[in-house]
Amino acid sequence: MGSQLSAVRKKILIISTNADWAGAPIHVLTLVTRLEADFDLFIVFGEDGPVRQALLEKSIPSTVVPTLRSSINFVRDFQCLLAFLRIVRSERPALLHAHSSKAGMIARLAAYALRLPCLYTVHGWGFGAGRAKFQSSIVYGVERMLSIIPRTSYIFVSNADRHEGLERLGLNPNRCLTVHNGIRDHGCLARVEHNSNVIMVARVCHAKDHDLLLESYQNSITSFRLVLVGEGTDSPGFRKRVLSGTPDKYLHVDCLGLSRKVPQLLAQAGVFVLCSRYEGLPLAIIEAMCAGLPIVASDVGGVRELVEDGVNGFLVPAGNHTALTRCLDRLQGDPALRIRMGHASRARYLASFSDTQMAACIAQRYLTMIDAE
Repeated sequence: MGSQLSAVRKKILIISTNADWAGAPIHVLTLVTRLEADFDLFIVFGEDGPVRQALLEKSIPSTVVPTLRSSINFVRDFQCLLAFLRIVRSERPALLHAHSSKAGMIARLAAYALRLPCLYTVHGWGFGAGRAKFQSSIVYGVERMLSIIPRTSYIFVSNADRHEGLERLGLNPNRCLTVHNGIRDHGCLARVEHNSNVIMVARVCHAKDHDLLLESYQNSITSFRLVLVGEGTDSPGFRKRVLSGTPDKYLHVDCLGLSRKVPQLLAQAGVFVLCSRYEGLPLAIIEAMCAGLPIVASDVGGVRELVEDGVNGFLVPAGNHTALTRCLDRLQGDPALRIRMGHASRARYLASFSDTQMAACIAQRYLTMIDAE
């Protein structure tokens, strides 16, 4: 993209609450990698982590503001705002771009104080399904107040999040744009006609509902290996949950932990599963689509914008282990169906979920907002 935008090169300050190997930080890494030739970029994280280290390896400047954390603490959050204001005054960007709820709050307040345009990418609302009721109420109230700040536009990674913002917060539709997550084509393609392993790539947390998958695996009537990848899946405590949840099959469950070789692991599988309680637009599913895998996923958040039921996979109700088991067994027993759905997944990825498409849309939004000032 560099040759297209170099003549209008501007400075963008991007702020992300986290820097771990998870959805929003990986989105930031992908975006920055694509746009570094076109814009001067400076990144602010709330922690050090693998994503920040990956950017430092690319000589992309960043800093850490330790008070930028997800939990609500008004004293700490005020300290964070002051620290962030100092950074913005020093860097003098043309635009702020925030990722995740806390970063979005801090960036919009700073943008208002300094009269800068601010773009906020919503990776899932902090007051959405599955959140603690007290914190959800506070976040909702803050979002209502911040929604009236001028010079702010929103990017949503899913239409589901956009709809929720319009309906619950009364956002101006003209300031809202859906740009689906995109990833680089990793080039690792699964041979689903020969592989039947089921893989789930997700950190161990309440949202991902690993226990539901273990129950479904225990009750399945077909034979396959279950591969679990993600932070916490190799911990002793989680292994005990695997033994408890799959007493007859635990020897056929691979608990691999956090891995930088996810594309290669996807290429060795035959089916991808994500049985979340709630989601935004999960990058894990897009990675699996890139690999050409059929998908079985909970019908939550923006998942149905990735998975067309019966075409490139199956959508199941969240928390329904019977439906999940039935879909997994159906794909195990029908290699031709795996092939057809896998081809459809790959085609959907190529058509709509590449990193170049995502970056081009966001770059254009940058320029539109800057030119409007």
